[in-house]
Amino acid sequence: MNLIVDIEKKVGSFNLSAKFSSSSSKIGFFGHSGCGKTTLSSIIAGIIKPDKGTISIDDKILFSSEKKINVPTNKRNIAVVFQGAHLFPHLSVQENLKYGLKRRKNSKRNIDFQRLTETLNLSHLLDRKIQNLSGGEKQRIAIGRALLSSPDLIILDEPLTGLDHHLKSRIIQYLGEIFTTFSVPYIYISHSIKEMRIMTEESITFSNGSTTEILKTEDMARNLLKTAGASYKNILELTDPVKKGDLCEYNWHENRIITTEYSDYSRTLFELPSSGIIIFKNKPESASARNILEGTITDIFDVSNRVCLVLNINGGELIAQVVHSAVNEMNLKKGDRVSAVMKASSFTLI
Repeated sequence: MNLIVDIEKKVGSFNLSAKFSSSSSKIGFFGHSGCGKTTLSSIIAGIIKPDKGTISIDDKILFSSEKKINVPTNKRNIAVVFQGAHLFPHLSVQENLKYGLKRRKNSKRNIDFQRLTETLNLSHLLDRKIQNLSGGEKQRIAIGRALLSSPDLIILDEPLTGLDHHLKSRIIQYLGEIFTTFSVPYIYISHSIKEMRIMTEESITFSNGSTTEILKTEDMARNLLKTAGASYKNILELTDPVKKGDLCEYNWHENRIITTEYSDYSRTLFELPSSGIIIFKNKPESASARNILEGTITDIFDVSNRVCLVLNINGGELIAQVVHSAVNEMNLKKGDRVSAVMKASSFTLI
Protein backbone atom coordinates (compact mmCIF):
# COMPACT_ATOMS: atom_id res chain seq x y z
CA MET A 1 0.00 0.00 0.00
CA ASN A 2 1.16 3.50 -0.84
CA LEU A 3 -0.59 6.13 1.29
CA ILE A 4 -0.04 9.84 0.62
CA VAL A 5 -1.59 12.48 2.89
CA ASP A 6 -1.21 16.26 2.70
CA ILE A 7 -4.19 17.97 4.31
CA GLU A 8 -5.30 20.75 6.62
CA LYS A 9 -8.43 20.86 8.76
CA LYS A 10 -9.76 23.32 11.34
CA VAL A 11 -12.17 21.87 13.92
CA GLY A 12 -13.29 24.62 16.30
CA SER A 13 -10.09 26.00 17.80
CA PHE A 14 -8.11 22.90 16.81
CA ASN A 15 -5.95 23.02 13.68
CA LEU A 16 -4.75 19.79 12.08
CA SER A 17 -1.90 19.78 9.59
CA ALA A 18 -0.76 16.38 8.30
CA LYS A 19 1.77 15.66 5.60
CA PHE A 20 3.44 12.29 5.01
CA SER A 21 3.71 9.33 2.66
CA SER A 22 4.19 5.68 3.54
CA SER A 23 4.48 2.44 1.58
CA SER A 24 4.18 0.25 4.70
CA SER A 25 1.21 -2.07 5.18
CA LYS A 26 1.48 -1.66 8.99
CA ILE A 27 1.32 2.05 9.78
CA GLY A 28 1.03 3.54 13.27
CA PHE A 29 -0.39 6.90 14.38
CA PHE A 30 1.32 7.67 17.69
CA GLY A 31 0.79 10.50 20.15
CA HIS A 32 -1.06 11.60 23.28
CA SER A 33 -4.83 12.00 23.41
CA GLY A 34 -6.16 15.03 21.56
CA CYS A 35 -3.18 15.45 19.24
CA GLY A 36 -5.13 14.71 16.02
CA LYS A 37 -4.74 10.96 15.44
CA THR A 38 -8.45 10.12 15.40
CA THR A 39 -9.36 13.25 13.43
CA LEU A 40 -6.90 12.32 10.70
CA SER A 41 -8.11 8.72 10.59
CA SER A 42 -11.70 9.99 10.18
CA ILE A 43 -10.52 12.22 7.34
CA ILE A 44 -8.80 9.30 5.58
CA ALA A 45 -11.95 7.18 6.00
CA GLY A 46 -14.10 9.99 4.56
CA ILE A 47 -16.07 10.63 7.77
CA ILE A 48 -14.66 14.17 8.04
CA LYS A 49 -13.89 16.37 5.04
CA PRO A 50 -10.60 18.29 5.17
CA ASP A 51 -10.47 22.00 4.32
CA LYS A 52 -7.82 21.50 1.67
CA GLY A 53 -5.17 19.14 0.43
CA THR A 54 -4.99 15.67 -1.05
CA ILE A 55 -5.28 12.01 0.03
CA SER A 56 -4.49 9.01 -2.16
CA ILE A 57 -4.04 5.26 -1.72
CA ASP A 58 -2.17 3.32 -4.40
CA ASP A 59 -2.58 6.19 -6.91
CA LYS A 60 -6.35 6.32 -6.30
CA ILE A 61 -7.26 9.87 -5.26
CA LEU A 62 -9.71 9.87 -2.36
CA PHE A 63 -9.68 13.61 -1.81
CA SER A 64 -8.30 16.59 -3.71
CA SER A 65 -9.43 20.14 -3.03
CA GLU A 66 -7.67 21.30 -6.21
CA LYS A 67 -9.37 18.70 -8.43
CA LYS A 68 -12.64 18.88 -6.44
CA ILE A 69 -12.57 15.15 -5.69
CA ASN A 70 -14.11 13.77 -2.50
CA VAL A 71 -14.86 10.05 -2.74
CA PRO A 72 -17.81 9.17 -0.45
CA THR A 73 -17.12 7.10 2.66
CA ASN A 74 -18.97 4.05 1.33
CA LYS A 75 -16.92 4.12 -1.89
CA ARG A 76 -13.48 4.29 -0.30
CA ASN A 77 -13.47 0.63 0.81
CA ILE A 78 -11.88 1.53 4.15
CA ALA A 79 -13.06 -0.27 7.29
CA VAL A 80 -12.81 1.32 10.74
CA VAL A 81 -12.65 -0.52 14.08
CA PHE A 82 -13.39 1.93 16.90
CA GLN A 83 -12.51 1.80 20.62
CA GLY A 84 -15.96 0.38 21.33
CA ALA A 85 -16.99 -2.61 19.24
CA HIS A 86 -20.19 -0.87 17.92
CA LEU A 87 -21.96 -4.16 17.19
CA PHE A 88 -25.65 -4.59 16.39
CA PRO A 89 -27.27 -5.75 19.66
CA HIS A 90 -30.28 -7.34 17.94
CA LEU A 91 -28.11 -9.59 15.75
CA SER A 92 -26.24 -12.78 16.62
CA VAL A 93 -22.46 -13.07 16.39
CA GLN A 94 -22.76 -14.72 12.97
CA GLU A 95 -25.14 -12.04 11.70
CA ASN A 96 -22.85 -9.27 12.93
CA LEU A 97 -19.90 -10.87 11.17
CA LYS A 98 -21.78 -11.45 7.92
CA TYR A 99 -22.86 -7.82 7.86
CA GLY A 100 -19.30 -7.17 6.67
CA LEU A 101 -19.88 -9.48 3.70
CA LYS A 102 -22.75 -7.30 2.50
CA ARG A 103 -20.36 -4.41 1.90
CA ARG A 104 -18.42 -6.23 -0.83
CA LYS A 105 -19.54 -7.84 -4.06
CA ASN A 106 -19.10 -11.62 -4.23
CA SER A 107 -16.48 -11.31 -6.97
CA LYS A 108 -14.31 -9.12 -4.72
CA ARG A 109 -14.54 -11.12 -1.50
CA ASN A 110 -11.16 -12.61 -0.68
CA ILE A 111 -11.49 -13.70 2.97
CA ASP A 112 -13.07 -17.05 3.81
CA PHE A 113 -15.69 -16.85 6.57
CA GLN A 114 -14.89 -20.20 8.20
CA ARG A 115 -11.15 -19.63 8.14
CA LEU A 116 -11.54 -16.20 9.70
CA THR A 117 -13.85 -17.34 12.50
CA GLU A 118 -11.45 -20.16 13.33
CA THR A 119 -8.48 -17.78 13.38
CA LEU A 120 -10.39 -15.39 15.66
CA ASN A 121 -11.57 -18.28 17.85
CA LEU A 122 -15.21 -17.29 17.28
CA SER A 123 -16.59 -20.50 15.74
CA HIS A 124 -18.19 -21.65 19.01
CA LEU A 125 -19.88 -18.27 19.52
CA LEU A 126 -21.66 -17.86 16.18
CA ASP A 127 -25.18 -18.45 17.51
CA ARG A 128 -24.71 -16.36 20.64
CA LYS A 129 -26.25 -12.94 21.26
CA ILE A 130 -23.96 -9.94 21.65
CA GLN A 131 -25.19 -9.06 25.15
CA ASN A 132 -23.68 -12.23 26.63
CA LEU A 133 -20.12 -11.70 25.38
CA SER A 134 -16.98 -10.35 27.00
CA GLY A 135 -15.26 -7.16 25.88
CA GLY A 136 -12.50 -9.13 24.19
CA GLU A 137 -14.97 -11.31 22.29
CA LYS A 138 -16.90 -8.25 21.09
CA GLN A 139 -13.71 -6.60 19.87
CA ARG A 140 -12.70 -9.73 17.95
CA ILE A 141 -16.13 -9.74 16.28
CA ALA A 142 -15.71 -6.08 15.28
CA ILE A 143 -12.32 -6.87 13.76
CA GLY A 144 -13.74 -9.92 11.97
CA ARG A 145 -16.64 -7.90 10.56
CA ALA A 146 -14.20 -5.31 9.23
CA LEU A 147 -12.00 -7.97 7.62
CA LEU A 148 -14.97 -9.73 5.97
CA SER A 149 -15.74 -6.55 4.03
CA SER A 150 -12.43 -7.25 2.20
CA PRO A 151 -11.26 -3.66 2.60
CA ASP A 152 -8.29 -2.05 0.93
CA LEU A 153 -7.35 -0.60 4.35
CA ILE A 154 -8.46 -1.09 7.96
CA ILE A 155 -8.16 1.69 10.54
CA LEU A 156 -7.89 0.42 14.12
CA ASP A 157 -8.62 3.35 16.43
CA GLU A 158 -7.17 2.39 19.83
CA PRO A 159 -9.01 -0.97 19.70
CA LEU A 160 -7.64 -2.16 23.05
CA THR A 161 -8.69 0.88 25.12
CA GLY A 162 -10.75 -0.09 28.15
CA LEU A 163 -9.72 -3.75 28.12
CA ASP A 164 -7.80 -5.25 31.03
CA HIS A 165 -4.24 -6.47 30.62
CA HIS A 166 -5.22 -10.10 30.07
CA LEU A 167 -7.68 -9.25 27.29
CA LYS A 168 -5.20 -6.89 25.65
CA SER A 169 -2.61 -9.66 25.64
CA ARG A 170 -5.02 -12.15 24.07
CA ILE A 171 -6.31 -9.78 21.40
CA ILE A 172 -2.89 -8.50 20.39
CA GLN A 173 -1.89 -12.13 19.76
CA TYR A 174 -4.96 -12.57 17.55
CA LEU A 175 -4.28 -9.30 15.70
CA GLY A 176 -0.75 -10.33 14.84
CA GLU A 177 -1.91 -13.69 13.46
CA ILE A 178 -4.92 -12.26 11.62
CA PHE A 179 -3.18 -9.52 9.69
CA THR A 180 -0.25 -11.79 8.86
CA THR A 181 -2.65 -14.50 7.65
CA PHE A 182 -4.94 -12.28 5.57
CA SER A 183 -2.43 -9.61 4.44
CA VAL A 184 -4.73 -6.59 4.90
CA PRO A 185 -3.01 -3.18 5.22
CA TYR A 186 -3.91 -1.22 8.34
CA ILE A 187 -3.39 1.96 10.33
CA TYR A 188 -3.08 1.33 14.05
CA ILE A 189 -3.79 4.28 16.36
CA SER A 190 -2.50 4.33 19.93
CA HIS A 191 -0.65 6.30 22.58
CA SER A 192 0.99 3.07 23.80
CA ILE A 193 4.55 2.62 22.58
CA LYS A 194 4.31 -1.11 23.38
CA GLU A 195 1.28 -1.56 21.11
CA MET A 196 3.03 0.46 18.40
CA ARG A 197 6.09 -1.79 18.56
CA ILE A 198 4.00 -4.96 18.40
CA MET A 199 1.57 -3.90 15.68
CA THR A 200 3.37 -1.51 13.34
CA GLU A 201 6.46 -1.27 11.16
CA GLU A 202 6.39 2.48 10.55
CA SER A 203 4.95 5.19 12.80
CA ILE A 204 3.80 8.76 12.23
CA THR A 205 4.09 10.84 15.39
CA PHE A 206 1.70 13.69 16.23
CA SER A 207 2.13 16.76 18.38
CA ASN A 208 -0.29 19.68 18.83
CA GLY A 209 -2.24 18.89 15.68
CA SER A 210 0.73 18.32 13.38
CA THR A 211 2.49 15.25 12.09
CA THR A 212 6.06 15.67 13.28
CA GLU A 213 7.99 12.76 11.78
CA ILE A 214 7.72 9.31 10.23
CA LEU A 215 10.09 6.62 11.42
CA LYS A 216 10.53 2.90 11.65
CA THR A 217 8.65 2.09 14.85
CA GLU A 218 11.62 0.49 16.55
CA ASP A 219 13.73 3.57 15.75
CA MET A 220 11.03 5.72 17.34
CA ALA A 221 11.08 3.55 20.47
CA ARG A 222 14.85 3.85 20.71
CA ASN A 223 14.70 7.62 20.22
CA LEU A 224 12.27 7.81 23.14
CA LEU A 225 14.71 5.72 25.15
CA LYS A 226 17.55 8.13 24.34
CA THR A 227 15.62 11.34 24.97
CA ALA A 228 13.48 10.30 27.95
CA GLY A 229 15.94 7.91 29.58
CA ALA A 230 13.13 5.43 30.03
CA SER A 231 13.71 1.77 30.76
CA TYR A 232 13.62 -0.37 27.65
CA LYS A 233 12.04 -3.79 27.21
CA ASN A 234 12.98 -6.02 24.32
CA ILE A 235 10.00 -7.58 22.55
CA LEU A 236 10.69 -11.07 21.23
CA GLU A 237 8.50 -13.31 19.12
CA LEU A 238 9.13 -16.85 20.35
CA THR A 239 7.76 -19.83 18.45
CA ASP A 240 7.20 -23.59 18.66
CA PRO A 241 7.04 -24.08 22.44
CA VAL A 242 8.26 -27.37 23.91
CA LYS A 243 7.83 -28.21 27.60
CA LYS A 244 11.03 -29.11 29.41
CA GLY A 245 9.92 -30.21 32.87
CA ASP A 246 8.73 -27.08 34.65
CA LEU A 247 10.30 -24.83 31.99
CA CYS A 248 9.55 -24.18 28.32
CA GLU A 249 11.88 -23.93 25.34
CA TYR A 250 11.14 -21.77 22.27
CA ASN A 251 12.72 -20.88 18.94
CA TRP A 252 13.98 -17.33 18.45
CA HIS A 253 15.68 -16.79 15.08
CA GLU A 254 18.48 -19.42 15.15
CA ASN A 255 18.50 -19.57 18.94
CA ARG A 256 16.73 -21.57 21.65
CA ILE A 257 15.23 -19.60 24.53
CA ILE A 258 14.21 -21.15 27.87
CA THR A 259 11.48 -19.44 29.93
CA THR A 260 9.40 -20.21 33.00
CA GLU A 261 6.16 -19.47 31.11
CA TYR A 262 4.38 -21.76 28.66
CA SER A 263 2.06 -20.58 25.90
CA ASP A 264 -0.49 -22.54 23.90
CA TYR A 265 0.21 -20.35 20.85
CA SER A 266 2.74 -21.38 18.22
CA ARG A 267 3.74 -17.69 18.02
CA THR A 268 4.03 -15.82 21.31
CA LEU A 269 5.32 -12.39 22.27
CA PHE A 270 7.52 -11.96 25.33
CA GLU A 271 9.11 -8.97 27.02
CA LEU A 272 12.68 -9.01 28.26
CA PRO A 273 13.99 -6.00 30.26
CA SER A 274 17.22 -4.62 28.87
CA SER A 275 18.46 -4.36 32.46
CA GLY A 276 17.89 -8.11 32.90
CA ILE A 277 20.66 -9.11 30.48
CA ILE A 278 24.11 -9.79 31.99
CA ILE A 279 27.07 -9.34 29.64
CA PHE A 280 30.24 -11.46 29.74
CA LYS A 281 33.30 -10.74 27.62
CA ASN A 282 34.09 -14.44 27.60
CA LYS A 283 31.53 -17.24 27.61
CA PRO A 284 30.96 -18.44 31.18
CA GLU A 285 31.56 -22.14 31.79
CA SER A 286 28.30 -22.46 33.71
CA ALA A 287 25.60 -20.30 35.26
CA SER A 288 22.32 -20.69 37.11
CA ALA A 289 20.65 -18.63 34.37
CA ARG A 290 19.21 -20.92 31.67
CA ASN A 291 20.05 -18.75 28.66
CA ILE A 292 23.61 -18.08 27.52
CA LEU A 293 23.73 -16.70 23.97
CA GLU A 294 26.75 -15.44 22.05
CA GLY A 295 26.49 -12.35 19.88
CA THR A 296 28.17 -9.25 18.50
CA ILE A 297 27.89 -5.65 19.70
CA THR A 298 26.60 -3.65 16.72
CA ASP A 299 26.00 -0.30 18.44
CA ILE A 300 26.62 1.49 21.75
CA PHE A 301 24.83 4.60 23.03
CA ASP A 302 24.38 6.44 26.33
CA VAL A 303 21.09 6.76 28.18
CA SER A 304 21.37 8.89 31.32
CA ASN A 305 23.79 7.10 33.68
CA ARG A 306 23.64 3.85 31.72
CA VAL A 307 24.95 2.48 28.44
CA CYS A 308 22.88 0.54 25.92
CA LEU A 309 24.54 -2.25 23.97
CA VAL A 310 22.80 -3.38 20.78
CA LEU A 311 23.52 -7.06 20.23
CA ASN A 312 23.10 -9.22 17.15
CA ILE A 313 22.57 -12.81 18.25
CA ASN A 314 22.31 -15.16 15.27
CA GLY A 315 19.98 -12.78 13.44
CA GLY A 316 18.02 -11.70 16.52
CA GLU A 317 18.57 -8.27 18.07
CA LEU A 318 18.59 -7.36 21.76
CA ILE A 319 19.39 -4.24 23.75
CA ALA A 320 21.21 -4.70 27.04
CA GLN A 321 21.65 -1.88 29.58
CA VAL A 322 24.80 -1.74 31.70
CA VAL A 323 26.54 0.97 33.73
CA HIS A 324 29.42 3.05 32.36
CA SER A 325 31.97 1.51 34.72
CA ALA A 326 31.20 -1.98 33.34
CA VAL A 327 31.81 -0.78 29.78
CA ASN A 328 35.11 0.83 30.81
CA GLU A 329 36.36 -2.12 32.86
CA MET A 330 35.50 -4.63 30.13
CA ASN A 331 36.65 -2.28 27.35
CA LEU A 332 33.47 -3.01 25.39
CA LYS A 333 33.24 -1.62 21.86
CA LYS A 334 31.38 -2.16 18.60
CA GLY A 335 32.34 -5.42 16.92
CA ASP A 336 33.17 -7.26 20.17
CA ARG A 337 31.89 -10.80 20.65
CA VAL A 338 30.14 -11.18 23.99
CA SER A 339 27.83 -13.57 25.82
CA ALA A 340 24.37 -12.44 26.91
CA VAL A 341 23.11 -14.27 30.00
CA MET A 342 19.40 -14.20 30.89
CA LYS A 343 17.37 -15.91 33.60
CA ALA A 344 14.40 -17.98 32.44
CA SER A 345 12.18 -15.91 34.75
CA SER A 346 13.25 -12.65 33.07
CA PHE A 347 10.96 -13.39 30.08
CA THR A 348 7.32 -12.43 30.64
CA LEU A 349 4.35 -13.04 28.36
CA ILE A 350 2.86 -9.94 26.77
